[in-house]
Amino acid sequence: MISTDFLSTGAIALEGPILAHDLRVMTIGTRTSQLFCLTVFGLCQWPDIEAYTVSMSAKPHTTRPAPSGESAIQVVHISDIHVDLSYETGANYNCTKNICCRPYTTADEPGNTDYPAGAYVSLNGLGSNRC
Repeated sequence: MISTDFLSTGAIALEGPILAHDLRVMTIGTRTSQLFCLTVFGLCQWPDIEAYTVSMSAKPHTTRPAPSGESAIQVVHISDIHVDLSYETGANYNCTKNICCRPYTTADEPGNTDYPAGAYVSLNGLGSNRC
């Protein structure tokens, strides 16, 4: 169970503005609002399944272009980026909160945890950390 102190000083203070913004711009009665109500508050039922059809056509007949003779390039596709302005290197990455790597409590602070979040590092050109 999450402590009342954490709810009043931690989660509500950190996540409240985000939830308030989402609620202000959300249209009540939409599928998005139903899913938000279900996943964030646990108060609503799953909305009905929507039928979805994807039309598939035969693969077009194409040929691969001839090599250009130019040097090859490398492309990195990065998606689903989340910027966490409260991320703190050394904070606990093994927590029970929705978002870890933040010093919510003294035990989560850098130097006080057995699970310190690493600094942003580059592995073969790709960024990585535990959170």
